[in-house]
Amino acid sequence: MKKKNVKKIRKLKCEALYEVNLISMEYEQIIEKTKKEEKSSIFEGLEWISDEDLKDLYIKRKDRKYAALTIELYALVEQLLKDIYSECNDGKEYKKEDNVNTILDLQEKLKDYIEFDKNTNTKLLADLRNYIIHDTFSLKHARKKWGIKKKNKELFHSLLDTVKKYINNMIVK
Repeated sequence: MKKKNVKKIRKLKCEALYEVNLISMEYEQIIEKTKKEEKSSIFEGLEWISDEDLKDLYIKRKDRKYAALTIELYALVEQLLKDIYSECNDGKEYKKEDNVNTILDLQEKLKDYIEFDKNTNTKLLADLRNYIIHDTFSLKHARKKWGIKKKNKELFHSLLDTVKKYINNMIVK
């Protein structure tokens, strides 16, 4: 592979890890805002929504936020692979075929350029993403569908770790 391509792919990986960290920070903010302890408002006296109402709003939306963040993690990995594909194929855009897992298809098409860690599996991420998008926009329901015993918080931590490991363990040939 050309030295220029290798540098570009490494840059794409770094940018993707940065995005994963931003998603992780958003996740931490959700956890912080939905803690059970009482908090005072940052803008005390200028409240549009009371702390209690804001807390209720976050709690009601928490499962949907987990679902959205899960979709973002999947989209981040997919876009990284599409960008790498384009870089390795002189700017040619990836064309998805019907009924294929995009990530697995891209891994197959990139195997001459990138070595993927066989121990890091993105299938669960893809399955959860597909269920969330096509069935019920809820990570809780997706967990039940796939028989996952972990709570949303534990599962999302696991997905974050998987994506970080997946990106970090890509080796440019």
